[in-house]
Formats: sequence, structure tokens, C-alpha cells
Amino acid sequence: MFKPTGKALSRPANKLQGNPFFVFTRKELFFILAVFLLGILLGATIISAYTGRDLDKLILENKELKTEMAELEKQLEQLDLQFKNRLIIQSINPYLDTDLNKHTQQEIIKKIRSLLNGLIGKEINEIDPLLLHNIINESSIIVEKRSYQLSLSYLVISDKLGLYLKVKDEQKNNDNE
Repeated sequence: MFKPTGKALSRPANKLQGNPFFVFTRKELFFILAVFLLGILLGATIISAYTGRDLDKLILENKELKTEMAELEKQLEQLDLQFKNRLIIQSINPYLDTDLNKHTQQEIIKKIRSLLNGLIGKEINEIDPLLLHNIINESSIIVEKRSYQLSLSYLVISDKLGLYLKVKDEQKNNDNE
């Protein structure tokens, strides 16, 4: 049989004999915990210093943009006061009476707006309705390699230029003849 000897166990064997879960002494455990917390604090300090530069740059940029926005708002107010008593064309709104698909209609509206884009900002009393009628009425627009004829039903001139148009596909009209 095995007989225990009278010698005292060595330190590592002593540790395992009391509580097999903890292999560190209390002093070693506090040292490891202190190093861990010191590492967390050091890492947080480095991250704060690194991101602080970026944060300062973003704060400065934000202040500059706010200043620029305030200046632009003042300019807009001045322009509004300047043009308040004058009637100018602010937008062009073509309305189509057609059976064409929505994509083709969008392209026709886009071409009409680009054709008349020079009228935006003009005073209403400077616009000749007969000239505008002659430009749009019975004109042709090519969209997606197809030609479409515009027929102006009526025209509304105000701050929003309204064009009410009938659109015919010229290829279908030529095929029917």
C-alpha cells in the first residue's frame, strides 16, 4: 500500500490540493487584474486621442457648413424680396394627352423641358405667347428613334408655365395612311 510521507508538499502541489479551480494566489490574481485594467485604460486613452482629431475636424467642418448655410439663407431672403413684386416663370409643366407608355411620356416631357429651359427666370411680360405657340405647336420630337408630333391644345402662362399637349406617333400615322 501507499504510505504518505511526512514531507510537506511543495508550493504548486499545495495550490492544487486546496481548491483545484484557482491556481493563482490572491496576490498574483490582483496583479493580473491590475495589468488587465491598466491595459483597458491605456487602450481607451489611445483610442480617444486617435478619434479626437477626427472629431475636432468634423466639429470644425460642421461649424463652417452652418455658417455657409446661414449666409445662403440670407442671400435667398434678399433674392425673394427682390423678385417678390416681379412675376417670373419658375417651372415648366408639360401635360400630355396620349396613349403612349409612361417611359416614353417621361422622355417627351424631359425633351420639352430642355427645349424651353431658357424661359425659367424670365419675366412673364417678356414672353410672347404666339411665339411660344409657334415653337411648340406641330413640332416633332424624336425619342427612342421614333418621331412624335406635338399639338398644343392650350397654354397657361403664370409662375408655372403649363403646356397641354396632344402627342401622336408619326410612324403609326404614316403606317395608317
